[in-house]
Amino acid sequence: MSSKTKSKQFLCDLEPVRRQLEEWRRSRKNQRALTPPHVWEAMALLARTHGINRVCRALRVDYYALKRRVQGPQAALPTFVEVFPPIAPQAAGDIVEVEDRRGRKMTLRLSPNNRADTLALIQSFWRRT
Repeated sequence: MSSKTKSKQFLCDLEPVRRQLEEWRRSRKNQRALTPPHVWEAMALLARTHGINRVCRALRVDYYALKRRVQGPQAALPTFVEVFPPIAPQAAGDIVEVEDRRGRKMTLRLSPNNRADTLALIQSFWRRT
């Protein structure tokens, strides 16, 4: 998209928001009156598309006020987070993996309480080959 096309699109998008803001500026009775939320929402939407600085210059509004509205409410970050260590599973035991010459594999998950049959199982596996 060329800069001319971008400029035309910006002006087309800007016009309804500019009219809305100018209408509010003419109709307010108090010069210190706050800009209505619906006008801020329209400006923020425009700024998300075309940039905060560009919209601020075109509409003559405060950069930081618009930036806050574009970014939205920021959730308060916690100042302290307690991290608990993971609960270790009951001793899971050991894992033994055996592979023969033909590529056949056997995996043994050994209980910490019962390891007596391990050697017999491995010998049985080797005899099969």
